[in-house]
Amino acid sequence: MERQTKTPLIPNKVYKNLPLILRDVTRDFSGREKDMLLTSSLGVLSSLLPHICGYYDSDIVYPNLHTFITVPIASGKGVIMKARSLVDITNEAIISVSTSDYEFEMKRNNKVVTPCFDLKILPVNINSKDFYSFMARTDGGLLIIESEADIIKFMMDNFSHILKKSFHHEPISFKEEDFYMNIEKPKLSLVLSSTQEQYKSIMNSAGNDLASMFLTYSFDEVTKFKDVFANKDKNKRGVFEYYSEMLKDKYSFSRYGDKLEFELTERQKRIFHQHFQDKQTYILNKESLNFTSNNNRLALIFFKLCMIISALRFVEERIEPNKLVCTDADFDNCLKLIDIYFQHSLYNFKSLNLKK
Repeated sequence: MERQTKTPLIPNKVYKNLPLILRDVTRDFSGREKDMLLTSSLGVLSSLLPHICGYYDSDIVYPNLHTFITVPIASGKGVIMKARSLVDITNEAIISVSTSDYEFEMKRNNKVVTPCFDLKILPVNINSKDFYSFMARTDGGLLIIESEADIIKFMMDNFSHILKKSFHHEPISFKEEDFYMNIEKPKLSLVLSSTQEQYKSIMNSAGNDLASMFLTYSFDEVTKFKDVFANKDKNKRGVFEYYSEMLKDKYSFSRYGDKLEFELTERQKRIFHQHFQDKQTYILNKESLNFTSNNNRLALIFFKLCMIISALRFVEERIEPNKLVCTDADFDNCLKLIDIYFQHSLYNFKSLNLKK
């Protein structure tokens, strides 16, 4: 017996209007699993668009998202590992190429340089020096994908300043003895998951300043036991492998190409401003004043969602435009999507018991 749902599901009409890659990878899933897979896939895909940028409040921003999924125990949050498979081949290719380059340099110069390879998926159990080194070396940006609460807590305790700075792509620097590193535009995507109680523990220590930087999806109802034999399609994994290979090729091509600027149309900019102004008014009248910071950051997250969806649309249509402009259909669909995430964000905000 399921408990009453407190947060909304993403409606089917939103899924029907998504780019093909997102429709395909979520097709064989339903309910909460489908929504978790979409949310985590958006986070993963945000790390695979290194050449796309846009101007937001006069500052240059990139598609990289911070996502956090909170669910009850044993509610299928492992589905985010399926989203990870979309980036696995890219990660392996980056490691392979950079390791070969490193071995060549070792033979030529007999000099060790650390870290000795680039990567896309960053392990969190590393020290600050390696964290900065990988961020500086991997020009396409990094992805952290994690569902173990103790590891996430370690990251929040040790690298929260990096997470905060990377959300706005603000410069970060590191100094340790004779080592100095400065990164002008850090690119970091996060796909995290935990139980609601673990989330409270993690974020209550980190504070709303960091919590508000995440696109969150949450529910507290315990779902029915899944029939693991219901789906007879043994080629489900093949869909993820197909897109993982395709995304690797696109990533390899784009990371060294010209920057592609993303824009909203003038009509969309007006709707954007009015939409989030209305949300702000609602918050001031009905909710905690502290939630206004979440609304401000959800506005930036919405802009990034539009970037990601627009980029995937052009990948689907095999078009390489000189400028990436959001279609009205994708813009309207992203508005529906961000309204769902707004409610999830508000639910999580209230769960943290943050006061005015």
